[in-house]
Amino acid sequence: MSTRKVKQSGRGNERPENQLAGEASPYLRQHADNPVHWQVWGERAFEQSRAENKPIFLSIGYSTCHWCHVMAHESFENQDVAEFLNEHFVSIKVDREERPDVDQVYMAACHLLSGSGGWPLSFFLLPDLRPFYGGTYFPPQAYGNRPGFLQLLQSIHQAWQDQQPQLKESAGEVLAQLKQQEVYSSGPIDDHWVDRGARQIADSIDTQYGGFGHAPKFPRPVVPDFLLRHGKRLADSRIQAMAQDNLRAMAWGGIHDQVGGGFHRYSVDEAWQVPHFEKMLYDQAQLASSYLLAFEQTSDPFFARIARSTLDSVMRDLRDVSGTFYCGEDADSPDLEVAGQQREGAFYLWRHDELSAHLLPDDLNLLELIYGIASHGNVTQDPHQEFSHWNILYRQADWRQNIVQLRCAEEVVEERLDDILSVLQKIRSERPRPHRDEKILVSWNGLMISALARAARVLGDESFLKAATQAADFFVCRFQEQGRLQHWWRPDGKECPAGLADYTFLVQGLLDLYQAENNQQWLDLALQLSRVQEALFADGRGGLNDFQSLPDILLGGRSDYDGAEPAPGSVAVMNYLRLGQITGDPKWTCRGEEVLGSFAEALNRYPAALPHLLTALEYRQQPW
Repeated sequence: MSTRKVKQSGRGNERPENQLAGEASPYLRQHADNPVHWQVWGERAFEQSRAENKPIFLSIGYSTCHWCHVMAHESFENQDVAEFLNEHFVSIKVDREERPDVDQVYMAACHLLSGSGGWPLSFFLLPDLRPFYGGTYFPPQAYGNRPGFLQLLQSIHQAWQDQQPQLKESAGEVLAQLKQQEVYSSGPIDDHWVDRGARQIADSIDTQYGGFGHAPKFPRPVVPDFLLRHGKRLADSRIQAMAQDNLRAMAWGGIHDQVGGGFHRYSVDEAWQVPHFEKMLYDQAQLASSYLLAFEQTSDPFFARIARSTLDSVMRDLRDVSGTFYCGEDADSPDLEVAGQQREGAFYLWRHDELSAHLLPDDLNLLELIYGIASHGNVTQDPHQEFSHWNILYRQADWRQNIVQLRCAEEVVEERLDDILSVLQKIRSERPRPHRDEKILVSWNGLMISALARAARVLGDESFLKAATQAADFFVCRFQEQGRLQHWWRPDGKECPAGLADYTFLVQGLLDLYQAENNQQWLDLALQLSRVQEALFADGRGGLNDFQSLPDILLGGRSDYDGAEPAPGSVAVMNYLRLGQITGDPKWTCRGEEVLGSFAEALNRYPAALPHLLTALEYRQQPW
């Protein structure tokens, strides 16, 4: 890490320059050349803020985040912005994947102040780390209801000069409200939560395009998982169909990488056609598991094929030589037409003339019929005008009717499409790939171990079992060496304490491995990890904290929403109930019910917020 000092314009005071070059985090290293004097989250930066009585500007993101790149290019590489930040603020960069405990505090503040969240997360803090203002992406100039970033910095600085007592009072109110959100009282378990949650989810169904809610649409695998199990228990095919339709719509859409397999982060439109092209490990793992569950219930080979291709894509593109798995791949990649520039989706987009040059006319015609490939491009939902004249592969709404024109059986057409997509895969393999974040997080690897173990059991594929075992062995060896998990075993050896998700997601994976091959060692390890988990995260009130107590974290953290990832507490409940069922030891069942009861207020308020907990309730009523 550099310790050189540089003089700044204005007052001539010495300031530490950008401190990120020596960091292990790929995201932090991406910002090492910014003229902003970024520091890492830690006492050194906090002390400077206190000593100089300057507010902290906190920027949180991750290395595969498209809008993080945009704001970096527009603002953090801008010399005027950097000089203003360096003069009037202490600027700190945090990788949200490295420090999810920091991210959770300020994301909660963002939701409290603005009603929404996302990355990049941009927040202003007092020297004692209490937040007083923030948001997500800020453009370089005012746009809509968002101020320009330099304009915002100037306003914050002026307020700090003239209204510091009011800012401190506001920060106190924000923290008080955040702490109040963590207050809970346990209550009795109500089996009616399951039915209420199912009705609430059904009320948000999109009967036209599949899925739930409106654009932008995010995969939320806990929802189809719950509906599939709930519908099966009730023998209600309508409930199961909601989930199956959701899974089919995503698999046919542009959010699914039709050429290489796997799923992008979300769809910007309601029809799942135009994705945000980033790929994350946690999406692949959970969605593969969802398609496997749908296959188990329906025996429809379509679901098995999507699950297999998703897992194959992870094995091909995100696997480390150790057998563990990387975090994800960027939405951006080198522009195929403009040297030296990055473009969102460049690796995945197609020009009509490129396809015409590589495919036979009949094959191109088939792509036009099924995927709507057009000479002028097929992207109609393009809010930022990024994809003009480009094609994204997604199945047209009338693709089955178009097959009728060919007078071929659907199976024959699918075989032809597989051959064509193989050609496109070869062409695409010669393009420069998106950036890959090669951190290896325990939590997301736990999800992947689950998916592979389930695939081995459902599909009867020993290669998936071997992969799951190899990944599990990596983390088990390190756990046994240290007696605890790290969130990320950093290459520089620095401590990175594990959160509850690291324990619960890995325990889930080990239980799935145990059920896939009936090997007692996986059950024994799941029990060991669960005991350590209790020692580290039990809050003394019946529930669990999401993170260990650390001096630089304002809140203990407790998620009550199953989103893109399930809440760690939801997974803990399911794990405890499974341990009780497998071992016959009632203490685990009782502990699961105790943690479940700690979510009573949230479940009484809106049970659809916690579909994985509802799945645990289903398991409690009728183990599978």
